[in-house]
Amino acid sequence: MMKVLCTRAAKCEAGATAIEYSLTAALVSMALYAGADRLGHTLAEQFQSLSRTIPADGPRSQFLRTTAEARPGSVIAAAAQEP
Repeated sequence: MMKVLCTRAAKCEAGATAIEYSLTAALVSMALYAGADRLGHTLAEQFQSLSRTIPADGPRSQFLRTTAEARPGSVIAAAAQEP
């Protein structure tokens, strides 16, 4: 009886397969986390660099001022006068 149980246990590979899949899933999830973390830092650096190159009042206010000068009394001229 014990010999039969040991033979069945030795032939059963379901547990080993489950462990292999779980280790593979853990490895893939760690790689995805590391990649997403690095991507997040890179994007943050890019946005910070971009924010340093744009003037404080921004391109929109320059557009409003230019258009307001060309069309006094327009809706855009009124928007350009708002703080």
